[in-house]
Amino acid sequence: MGGTLVFAATFLWQLSNFGFNAIGAHTLGPAQYGILASAAGMLYLLSPLVTAVQTAASREATRITVSEDGSEIRGLVRYYMARIGVGACVIAVLVGLLSPVISSILHLGSPMLVVVFAIAIPITISSVLVRGVHQGTRRFGRYSLGTAAEGTAKLAFAVLWLGFLWRTPMAGMTAVAVSAFVGLAVNVLLLRHWPRPTRHVRPASHPLRYSTTTFAVFSLLAILLSVDTMAARRFLPPYVAGLYSGISLTGKIVFFATTALTAFLFPLFSARHDAGEDTLRWLKVSVLPVLAVSGALIVVYLAVPALVVDTLLGAKFRQHEGYLPWMAAVFTLYALAYLLVTYLLARRRSGVSVVLVAAVVCQLGGLGLFHRTIGDFLRDLAVAFAVALVGCLWLVAHSHERSAQELTPAPMSIELL
Repeated sequence: MGGTLVFAATFLWQLSNFGFNAIGAHTLGPAQYGILASAAGMLYLLSPLVTAVQTAASREATRITVSEDGSEIRGLVRYYMARIGVGACVIAVLVGLLSPVISSILHLGSPMLVVVFAIAIPITISSVLVRGVHQGTRRFGRYSLGTAAEGTAKLAFAVLWLGFLWRTPMAGMTAVAVSAFVGLAVNVLLLRHWPRPTRHVRPASHPLRYSTTTFAVFSLLAILLSVDTMAARRFLPPYVAGLYSGISLTGKIVFFATTALTAFLFPLFSARHDAGEDTLRWLKVSVLPVLAVSGALIVVYLAVPALVVDTLLGAKFRQHEGYLPWMAAVFTLYALAYLLVTYLLARRRSGVSVVLVAAVVCQLGGLGLFHRTIGDFLRDLAVAFAVALVGCLWLVAHSHERSAQELTPAPMSIELL
């Protein structure tokens, strides 16, 4: 039941993103929508920090509920929200002060778009902190409700403001900020089922090292996922770069369609690891849905590529529709690597950052040397994602080999009297 709720909420979240962009494109027109897309794109710069905060909160919440009764959950949330919230507000102030410069670099026309983005920063980070607690304590109904509330609010405000009342890019950015506040309010309200702390709670230790590793890991994953389109804009002719960006988006659907799986499995991996139970069998089973989703999309891309291109991108992209199944296959490697990274983070294996650094070096080096055609980009991505996948597979095998050695009793020595 929990998995179904997470999948449904994640699907609604992804749908709200597609709907938000579709409404903006239809109501604002190409020029104004370009401004909104650039302004909203600043949120993607936050994704490593946002994902790291949620993952670290989820991992710590799992540890507490496995080893204790969870009575201090609300107190710890209050403790960390105060401190992380202050840090997020500092970032927001800096972004606000730099808003004229950022607006000029992105050609937004108004620094107020950057100011609205700055306001959304502490709200978003605080919201995902609480969402991570729901995830880590495996309250999947509450986790899903908070996710769905934010996605629904984003779509509803986009329809109301962009579609009817205030047809400007500012309306879209305001919808994003308000929906983040709705998500925060719902997530905090759903914490009320935990007992109210009777004393001031301070953690005995801080997961600083784990949080730093998690942030580094998700920063590297974000580079692997998004640097190809930036390289295309730099190395390819503008028209071809636009075609590549559209094709890349269709391939990334494989990954986006499996994000709910990792959100559901991460706290399960964490809890079973902390309890000393087997986790490898769960990992093997979880690979099957990723392969099933990617296989289904590849079949669709092979069977009706024109329908996919016309629906998602437009008829002008048809001349390169043959790349669709290949791009989906390449991003299948990324989705599998992402699943293994999630598993290794649940087991607190910090070596995963070294593997991802190697993958990013391969990716940047490949894109720097071979960038004449779309086929070159495909091969560069395939090599980088394969390095990440193979490296993570080695870490998984090594992790379980070491665990088995630790559990094996030392041989007894017998003294002859």
